[in-house]
Amino acid sequence: YGTPFFATWLVGIVFGLTARGAGFSIIEAAAFSTIVFAGASQFLAAGMVASGFGWPSIVLLTGLVNARHLLYAAALAPWLRGRPRRERAAMAHVLTDESFALSLVHFRRLGFADGRGYWIAAIGGVFIPWNLTTLIGYVGGQAVGDPGLFGLDVVVPAAMAGLAVGLATSRREVV
Repeated sequence: YGTPFFATWLVGIVFGLTARGAGFSIIEAAAFSTIVFAGASQFLAAGMVASGFGWPSIVLLTGLVNARHLLYAAALAPWLRGRPRRERAAMAHVLTDESFALSLVHFRRLGFADGRGYWIAAIGGVFIPWNLTTLIGYVGGQAVGDPGLFGLDVVVPAAMAGLAVGLATSRREVV
């Protein structure tokens, strides 16, 4: 759980900084992280809001960015086939790059879908830390100024690369 958990903390802080820089109130930033809960799309949407884009464009482009979640859902579907529809819908809300990576590795290691393991990874490993660190980043934004000066602008690409490397255990996954 180490790398995704650490990445979630860093990226959450950077999102809090980004939301503050885009002019969001602390309530808007917190609501965005709780309701939308889709890191890459949140960054994209915050930048688009700050640049004055219209909502149709924001919805379309963030929808395209989140299309990868359809692939995540397809990869998890065989594992979660017997779960009730309501539970799968709730699981979909907290499905992120990190919760997908943690859950898939966990399921493969056990050889079966562990619902409790999914919730621990998704809620404890991602949702709670993401929301807490969004607030930390937002509040701490006054002290930081320009995140690029501290190298915080590379946190998101580095986190995605770390997740990809962690999942690539065979030639098929590398391709």
